[in-house]
Amino acid sequence: MTFLVNDYGRPFASAAAFGNKFAGWCNAAGLKPVLCDDGRVRNYRAHGLR
Repeated sequence: MTFLVNDYGRPFASAAAFGNKFAGWCNAAGLKPVLCDDGRVRNYRAHGLR
């Protein structure tokens, strides 16, 4: 089963393709980068959702 689809209604070609789209959605939503506990600044990525 496919739950997440691209702009053309088809499954994403790869996990990386979905990750890039997710990062774009976060940017479009105006989410600012995060300062993490290790002192690094990171943008939102799908991999970090847990």
